[in-house]
Amino acid sequence: MHRACLLAKILALTALSTFAFVSAHAQSQKRDANIAEIVKLVKVEDLIRINQTEAQAAANMRLDELYAGMTDRMRKMTPETKERMQAALSKYMTKVTTGYDPADAAKVWGSVFASNFTDDELDKVVEFSRTEFGAKLLKSSVTASSQWNTDIRQARLNITKAAYAQLITDMRAILDSIAKAKDAGAPSSVQ
Repeated sequence: MHRACLLAKILALTALSTFAFVSAHAQSQKRDANIAEIVKLVKVEDLIRINQTEAQAAANMRLDELYAGMTDRMRKMTPETKERMQAALSKYMTKVTTGYDPADAAKVWGSVFASNFTDDELDKVVEFSRTEFGAKLLKSSVTASSQWNTDIRQARLNITKAAYAQLITDMRAILDSIAKAKDAGAPSSVQ
């Protein structure tokens, strides 16, 4: 009798743990499906591709700046050196344009987005986003965030470029004053 009771308890615990595992697995699958649906509705991969295009454009601008500063040196380079420079530039562009996979980045975005919601809340977000207004609101919110980030990034870049240009101007003025002082035979305070 004691064995039968023990066996019944073991079977009941096994059934409960199996049910809990299956239930948790089903909930995880539902959550993953909800995240995938939101990522698809928002078209996160499209936004990531736009970001990659912007990164490539920025990289091209950097290369243009580099070329502008090296025009004289490049004319004097040997063919071998030019070839090595081209290989380095190709490597740079490859890294800039293939830094991440849009599908992987979209999964990360979805996970981060979903981390703010319980499973029940995520169900409600998906249900709402299936409506015309909900889909429009979700897409608009993500697009606005993306555009805002782009604008802020551009503003920072402009500020940095202006500050850098001023730094170069200031440093040249300092170095010119030292050179003029040396030419005039005056002692220099900075060597």
